[in-house]
Amino acid sequence: MVNVTSMRARALTARVVCVVCLLAVAAGPLYAATSARADVGKGTNGSSNGSATATGQPGGPSTPSLASATLEQCVTAIDSATRSATFNGQMSTVPGTRRMAMQIAVQEEAPGDSAFHTLAAASPSGWRRSEAGVKIYKYVRQVTDLPAPGAFRAIVLFRWIGEKGRVIKRAVRHTSVCVQPDERPKLVVDRVVASAVSGSPGLTVYRVAVRNDGHSSAGPFGVALSVGGVAQPPLSVTSLDPGARTVLEARGPTCTAGSQVEVTLDPSHQVPEAAGGGQSDTLPCPLPPGR
Repeated sequence: MVNVTSMRARALTARVVCVVCLLAVAAGPLYAATSARADVGKGTNGSSNGSATATGQPGGPSTPSLASATLEQCVTAIDSATRSATFNGQMSTVPGTRRMAMQIAVQEEAPGDSAFHTLAAASPSGWRRSEAGVKIYKYVRQVTDLPAPGAFRAIVLFRWIGEKGRVIKRAVRHTSVCVQPDERPKLVVDRVVASAVSGSPGLTVYRVAVRNDGHSSAGPFGVALSVGGVAQPPLSVTSLDPGARTVLEARGPTCTAGSQVEVTLDPSHQVPEAAGGGQSDTLPCPLPPGR
């Protein structure tokens, strides 16, 4: 598990899993499993560890591509600790190859970015080299605790190494993109209307419509209403499903021209929300009538 920090000043945890698939020549031996520690980086809130395993069997290359880079898994979730992206690179020999090597760099494109950039704290993995005689080599890297919203991909660099360590071929491949939406709720003020109370001059019924534009349920949370700068008794919502709308009613003094009505959602910050949610809405008086 590698803890890293994103360029958006948020903590990431990157877990590196190196899986080396070794296919020996037809007359070659069956390779035994091995493991090694791979320290890639350490973030602000965790430790770093990884593993490399090697397995093999007699036979020749089984892949038609000399080099490929793929997004193996993209896991989205409300809890950042369970969000992850798993990338892998795979390569096979060319004539004259003694060993093969790969490096995986993870990139992010955050909202507002004009292009992908390499995560500084999730630095490139370093070159991982195969054993001599390997015909197919595979390397897998997983990054977890991803911030959201955001998009993530990997650049995989390939090297074919010949006699005396000379690089005889190079290649670069990009994986497809793992999109991480912000799965948290997003509370917004949909509408506020006012209706005079019959027989009670100076008294108004305020109807506040609240909507959840997020991807998960919210609640419980409060709603604060202020009329002409005077706070009214607090309102509350038990729960609100994604895409749902609820209307709250409160009686208060009639707002006069030149004054304002202010609605603040979740003033106690009970609900962890997506960006843009839970903001106050200030409306000039008089308010539109409605029911």
